[in-house]
Amino acid sequence: MVVDLPAWSYAKVIKGIYNSTYKTVATDTDGNIVMILKDPTNDRYVAVDASGFLTAVMKGNDSGTLRTIAVDSDGNIVGIFKGDYEGALKTLAVDSGGRIQAVLTDPEDVFGNPHYMGAGELAARLGAIATYDRRGTLVWQDDFEDNINKWDVDYAGSGGSAALSTDTARNGAKSAKLTAGDGQPYYISLSKLLPLPITTKLGFECSFTIHNDVSLLWLRIGVYDGALEHNAYVQYNPAADTLVVNNTTSTTTIDTGLALHDDVQMFHTMKIVMDYATKKHVRVLLNEQEYDTSAIGYYITADLRDPLMFAQVHYRWSGQGSIPSIYVDDAIVTQNEE
Repeated sequence: MVVDLPAWSYAKVIKGIYNSTYKTVATDTDGNIVMILKDPTNDRYVAVDASGFLTAVMKGNDSGTLRTIAVDSDGNIVGIFKGDYEGALKTLAVDSGGRIQAVLTDPEDVFGNPHYMGAGELAARLGAIATYDRRGTLVWQDDFEDNINKWDVDYAGSGGSAALSTDTARNGAKSAKLTAGDGQPYYISLSKLLPLPITTKLGFECSFTIHNDVSLLWLRIGVYDGALEHNAYVQYNPAADTLVVNNTTSTTTIDTGLALHDDVQMFHTMKIVMDYATKKHVRVLLNEQEYDTSAIGYYITADLRDPLMFAQVHYRWSGQGSIPSIYVDDAIVTQNEE
């Protein structure tokens, strides 16, 4: 009796051609095809480890000589990048995070002096107003060149005003002229409201002139988080020549004997940085001085208003004599401060 076997049961021999000669393709005991990878140019085997992973050594061509590329214990390629400088190789620098550092340079001057210029310096020279303290990431800025309508203006009594003026400016052609109201407590404020920031260390910088009849001037920055008001400010008192920050219950004096020059053409620059995650000040800057305020907690109170952040410049006068005016320019709000 003849039994027809199904086609799949037929024994087959697979062959490959090698230089006109047929070679049988090998299999293991389970019928898996077994092969060895080789480089046809030099008949060398490609290595595998005990787990069957291909093993390779990467090399780079160094003027005809092959150099092995290094890896660390995790298999990351390790290399030193170099750039050509007049025929000599110079190593490229990186920071602590491994990021390549670069400095923009211009050709040397006639005396052979190099001119280095980073991206921040280039931006400043092209007209950026953030030239005083370059820490932090810009959230919002106003150079007071177009209108005052970006700000919320508040004052007591009547006669208060905030308007653009060409009388003086720190940069550009204009600044904001602030005139306090004639009712107690004799003040005027410019406030900017913004959405909550991504990071918690916030800064507010502003430049201003001083008038002898101003009784105090402050910069204030804060956050309403839906449950609490986080309120940090730095206050300059021209009569007492003191610099003060608020704390959790009252105020803390951080400097005395400060006599800021009173002149319509003299802009002073002040900046306050706060961290609403730690509920503390970070630092204050005034002209050439920097003050470490990181140990001072700021004022916090319950407040259920919608979440937002705010920045404010505010001045008061004594209420005696004629109402003084000051000029404000280059307001800058930052986040991601150090």
